[in-house]
Amino acid sequence: MFIFLQKLKVINQNQRGFTLLEINFAIGIFLIIIMGIFALFNVSSKANRDVWESSNTQGEASKAVQTFVDELRTANYSSIGGYPLTFATGTEIIFYSNIDTDVLVERVRYFIEGNILKKGVTKPAGDILYSYNTSTEQIIELAHNLKTPVGTVFTYYGESYNGASNTSSMPYPIVLPDVRIIQMRLLLKQNSAINAITFEVQTKVQLRNLKTN
Repeated sequence: MFIFLQKLKVINQNQRGFTLLEINFAIGIFLIIIMGIFALFNVSSKANRDVWESSNTQGEASKAVQTFVDELRTANYSSIGGYPLTFATGTEIIFYSNIDTDVLVERVRYFIEGNILKKGVTKPAGDILYSYNTSTEQIIELAHNLKTPVGTVFTYYGESYNGASNTSSMPYPIVLPDVRIIQMRLLLKQNSAINAITFEVQTKVQLRNLKTN
């Protein structure tokens, strides 16, 4: 009988509930695990966001440069006889080119506003006597996250430029009839972070309809 009571006492001792200290310790371990999972989730989310922003910025820039090349390469006299290149600075260029499927030649403007590359298009209006009313210009945003200060985006070269022995660009103010090649150079941040890595996208375009050799 004594041995039976001793065994029952041991069983009761082994089946006692958790103490407050043990409960607090278990809660602490649980909170540490939850905080670790939350921190890992935040890091993973930030990494995914950075990758998406980087891909989006690079995709925008590449598309903008290709569009610029396609439109500027076929620059031509306007529908009212205006010279193909009408304005040229380091951050803005205006030219005429037929960029759609009709027979009319549009006025195309690439320019920088803040840290955004934008494009404005003005279609000629009228039946016989056409005119370009810039108040009807349609503006779209092409590329974001340009590194600031932006600096020179458009550089101009004359007929003597050959990319080897003569690489000099034209001085400002640009003499429009002398321009034969135009360079676009964009410096962009991979994402919106202050210390984000900067990458460069650039191209040179020859004005085909002004080529003399």
